[in-house]
Amino acid sequence: MELEEARYRKQQLLNAMMFPGFDGGSPSCAIGIRLTETNDQYRLAIFLTAEKDRQILNHPLISALLGEIGKDVDIEVIGVVKVDRPVVTARTQLTRPTVLRIGDSISNEKGRGGTLGFFAKRRSDSKCGIVSCNHVIARRDRGVDSEKIINPAKSGTAFALLDGNYPPLFTPGLRQVDAAFAAFNSSPAVSHDASTVDGMTLNPTAPTPVKLTSVSKVGMRTGLRTGTLKTFETSAFTMLYGKKKVMFGEVLQVISGRKAFSQDGDSGSLVFTTATVQPVGLLFAKSDSGNAWVFPLNLVTTALAVDLIVSDSGCM
Repeated sequence: MELEEARYRKQQLLNAMMFPGFDGGSPSCAIGIRLTETNDQYRLAIFLTAEKDRQILNHPLISALLGEIGKDVDIEVIGVVKVDRPVVTARTQLTRPTVLRIGDSISNEKGRGGTLGFFAKRRSDSKCGIVSCNHVIARRDRGVDSEKIINPAKSGTAFALLDGNYPPLFTPGLRQVDAAFAAFNSSPAVSHDASTVDGMTLNPTAPTPVKLTSVSKVGMRTGLRTGTLKTFETSAFTMLYGKKKVMFGEVLQVISGRKAFSQDGDSGSLVFTTATVQPVGLLFAKSDSGNAWVFPLNLVTTALAVDLIVSDSGCM
């Protein structure tokens, strides 16, 4: 089906799930738009937490709509979606590199380690710095303004200061993103390379998803891994931060290739298109089924009021 029809059918299903007497908005069910191998042709994806959640689909309204949609829908049990737990040290990076790069090991000075996602410029004052996950550099909402961000994680040297105005995780309702910004703490800034990822030149223009696309990331734990961008515009569903539940929407689904796309410590990685090296979004979670979950780049930059940069032009 075409994109507008896919969006219409998705909304029909979501509306049916809000019918009185039905457990609408259940964290056990989410609906996304699935890419195919053909440009501009889409399917729907219904994500279930467990096999027992298939009973949701037996509701008369849902069953009737699925009959109308026919074969253009996939029903997938994805397991529990968990946010990657920060780790103590990187797989290889134990000393500070000469040049700070996308994919490097970083942490809050009071926290555990994750991955440097990308370099960015804050819109309010043109200060430049880095973006990673809230749960990496803002310690799951415990971080305060100007806390030191270090490289490598845990034992490194401070190179940036946390911007305390990050979107919170643990407040009621649908949350924006799991992300935070930290501005460089010196002028000139620590030596860094914003223009490449794993030696490839980063094209700063985010792509529009039109078909199944090979994507990659460089994480501090697993290095370069490749997967497939499969689903976008996913409706709100719950993810676990330890025992705490947080609901996000509009996330992207990436399925693993021969190796798992991510492991604990890769949170904050920039996901980019393998062929054209365009930024897709920020990796933040994984599910029992091996899927990785990613915030689209525009959600991250809007929530943080920053812009991805590939040079220091205009930085203050």
